[in-house]
Amino acid sequence: FLPQSKKIGYDALALIVNKANPDTLISVKDFKDILLGKTTRWSQLGKGSHGGTITVVFDNPKSSTVHYVEDSILGGKAIVNANVVAVKKTADVIKYVEENPGAIGIIGNNWLNDKRDTTNLTFNKNIRVMSVSAVDVATPANSYKPYQYYIWTGQYPFVRTIYALLNDPRRALPAAFEHFVESPRGQLIIMKAGLLPAY
Repeated sequence: FLPQSKKIGYDALALIVNKANPDTLISVKDFKDILLGKTTRWSQLGKGSHGGTITVVFDNPKSSTVHYVEDSILGGKAIVNANVVAVKKTADVIKYVEENPGAIGIIGNNWLNDKRDTTNLTFNKNIRVMSVSAVDVATPANSYKPYQYYIWTGQYPFVRTIYALLNDPRRALPAAFEHFVESPRGQLIIMKAGLLPAY
């Protein structure tokens, strides 16, 4: 029996910085250069950047975030920046960024949402979310935050698909749950969690 994969939604990787950091625009190219160790200081990113060392923070060294960065952003290359930190969980990434002005944290965008805002348009007040550009030079006009709308239009570049992996030859309870997740009510739950529904 071959397991099935069913697409149920989309997630985005968000880049977060300290509230005191004035740099909120970054291009995919600049982010790659940071991960590959070519860019190590904020001042290398352009005019107006402060001069501290850039520290990249992941939630876990074996997390899906690290795999996505190496597979989809770096094209199969390993992260070689010496200033990379891995903590234990996503909440620790946010805390690390809150306490370190030179850090860039990488987390799933559904962790950003202010739970008091049912529209999912308000991000966590303790950090700043970077706008990311697919163009080599990031400007306010060509850079986007990981809002659900920009994930849907494809303007936000760091998007990953969420699948339900179904191993249920009898088509019993697991298949029924997967069917519920694909239904309008299940997709609404995904939307309220800060993700983009697949349907």
